[in-house]
Amino acid sequence: MPNGKNPPSMRTAYGASKFGVIGLSQVLSKEVAKHSICVNTICPGPVKSDMLDNIWKETASRSGITYEEFSKIKLREIPLGKLCEPKDISGAVLFLLSESSKHITGSTVDINGGAV
Repeated sequence: MPNGKNPPSMRTAYGASKFGVIGLSQVLSKEVAKHSICVNTICPGPVKSDMLDNIWKETASRSGITYEEFSKIKLREIPLGKLCEPKDISGAVLFLLSESSKHITGSTVDINGGAV
């Protein structure tokens, strides 16, 4: 789930920094719109990566369950049932850089498989 919109408990500073990026983007989009500059934010959910893998392994170990069990629990929180891939994010970035998005500004794009 995107931490900028639904931060987990015990992650106050991290959640606040994500909220700050969204707010900064929204305000900046208004300030630079007169120059035809668009500013948007991308909020990915959990992204398939070595870093996430390590975090999930450590959390599973601390919780006394296997990595496989922990992964199943976490994937059930995502309606599409799978992690975001880096290419999913790059596709959204390419769209926002294209002419097709020239009238999109101040928006937040969630790339989270339906998780909230």
